[in-house]
Amino acid sequence: MGMCKLERQKRITWISQLLKKKQMKNKNQTAKEKRGFTTEVENNLFISKSDNELISPLKSNNPKERTSSATILGQRKSEIILLDILKTSKKPELKWEAVRSLGLICKEVPEELLIAKNDKNDNVKKMVFLAINKIHL
Repeated sequence: MGMCKLERQKRITWISQLLKKKQMKNKNQTAKEKRGFTTEVENNLFISKSDNELISPLKSNNPKERTSSATILGQRKSEIILLDILKTSKKPELKWEAVRSLGLICKEVPEELLIAKNDKNDNVKKMVFLAINKIHL
């Protein structure tokens, strides 16, 4: 009979610890949300907006809107810089890195990436193929 009380006490302690972990997890999640933590799915809701439409949510009281808008604007600016490198650079290693990065951040295949399929450098061509496949996944 003493063993049953001990096991029951262990179970109660275990359940209590689980509840504390869950409460802490909920508290951390709430703190993240207050700071404006967003997921890729939430950010994708903003992807179809123009740059001008993304500027006004930056002034919003909603931290998630601010974060999503800033994230999408940041990705677009990076994309513009990388596309410029791809178009203007003569160095294959820079083109290769630009193509690789575009494959990681683009949601749609930019026209410049399709044009780069005909690049003189075989390594750049291979990376273009990989980047396009990554974007389509």
